[in-house]
Formats: sequence, C-alpha cells, structure tokens
Amino acid sequence: MTYRNLGWQAARWPAESCPYNTPARRQPFDGVTLQLVSSAAPEPPLLPPASEAAVRAHSHALSKLAAQFGITQLRFASDGRLVGRVAEARDALDVAEFEVAARQLLEADVGLFSDRVLTKPNVSPDLVASRPL
Repeated sequence: MTYRNLGWQAARWPAESCPYNTPARRQPFDGVTLQLVSSAAPEPPLLPPASEAAVRAHSHALSKLAAQFGITQLRFASDGRLVGRVAEARDALDVAEFEVAARQLLEADVGLFSDRVLTKPNVSPDLVASRPL
C-alpha cells in the first residue's frame, strides 16, 4: 500500500507504530547539539591596516595579483585603502578575492575601491588623491 492510498488514515496513524518514535529518539534533549550548531563561526583575527610602506614594498606582487582578478592601475589612497580599475567583466566577488589574497600577502588589512566611485558625489578625499604604486 502506498502513501497515497492511505488517504485520511495517514493523519490518524498512531504514534506507537511510527518507525521514528523509538526510545532513543525520545530521550531528553541535552542542548549540546543546539549549542554546537548555533554557535558563531570564529572570526579571523583583526589585522592592522596596510601601511603605505608595506604596500609600496610589495607593489609588484600586488599588481600581478590584481591582474589575475581583472584589476589594473592600482593606487594607494590611505592606510588599508587601495583604488583600482576593475574590468567590466569582473564583479564584487573578484574584488573580494583580491582583498583576501592581498591580506595574506601583506599580513595587513586591505580594502579595494573601484575607480568608478570617484565619479560619485561626496567621495572621500583620500580616494580622489590616491597615488599610483
């Protein structure tokens, strides 16, 4: 007999005959499983922002790395902030992947801003005055 053939009887199935109603499943909940499942993932340690000296010391490696993600014309804006031209075919995921790789290279926090933000009103002055690597 299939489930469809049971019709209204399926709703009246006695709990005792349910295959999932076993003594092991009826044990009191200890909360450990919920604690393991609902705990937050550990955050990576906070890194200091990348200094201009560190960025310039690794400028060649950063430029090669950026090219892999479709980013060109890297410029230093301020500590931890770079500006670059992101190719039209690339998106925010490419920028995020570059930032992660740059953090590993410099062992410091790095954020990349597309040069498209320079056309927006009220842009931070350090982004406008960014200097090429």
